[in-house]
Amino acid sequence: MNSTYIVKFVFQIHTNSNAAQFDEQWRVILGESEAEAIKKAKTIGEAEQETFMQKDGSEIRWEFLSITDVIPFDNARNGHFIFSRTEESEHPEHYLRSVQLKSKQNETFTLVSQS
Repeated sequence: MNSTYIVKFVFQIHTNSNAAQFDEQWRVILGESEAEAIKKAKTIGEAEQETFMQKDGSEIRWEFLSITDVIPFDNARNGHFIFSRTEESEHPEHYLRSVQLKSKQNETFTLVSQS
């Protein structure tokens, strides 16, 4: 019987930019064991490596780096905690505005003015 795992994939995005870019993806992987889930995840990550050209002729290369986290996720329940990330901003009003715009239920989110 398959178990459910939440798995973190890490890719590096190689561009002509000086800034290093990394893409972290959390995905659901099914497997009979954690080892099998990791093996499946690595196969997926390696298959999704790609290089392509942009319209301006610059090259973009996605390189699969690693699977860094595997979280068993059987018996999930309503409200089950999956992931948290802390966002820092020098302009909290911009962050709050983006949350409000992305909210599917804008009327349930009240933007509090910053003092």
